Amino acid sequence: MGHRKLFKKQKEKEEEQARLAEEQEEEERLRAEKEQEEADKLKQEIAKQRQEMEEEEARKRAESAEVRQIKEDEEAAEAQRKQELDEKRARKQKLLEKMKRQKEEKEAAAQAKRVKDLEEAAEAARLKQEEEEAAQAQQV
Repeated sequence: MGHRKLFKKQKEKEEEQARLAEEQEEEERLRAEKEQEEADKLKQEIAKQRQEMEEEEARKRAESAEVRQIKEDEEAAEAQRKQELDEKRARKQKLLEKMKRQKEEKEAAAQAKRVKDLEEAAEAARLKQEEEEAAQAQQV
């Protein structure tokens, strides 16, 4: 009977060790799965953050390009306005010079007419005086 009891105890002990080994293996498997899940979560989080950073950098580059384009457009518009203003000033200056020239020509024509009128008046006065002198010479 003692041999059987010893055998039974030995068997129970082996079964207990096998059960403990299985439990330990299960715990180890669960721990490994949990570590793998955490590693996967961490990888996903890193990938997500990387993607967000790349998207943010792309957005900043796009904004920077937009800002550059807006600045270039504003500079082009300013250059266009300046050119139009310069052209307007040049047309105005040309018109002022034309008006000044026309005024000078008009004044010169008026002056020439006054000179001609004075010359004609002087000629008429000279002729009248000659006629009067001739009339007085006939009376004498």
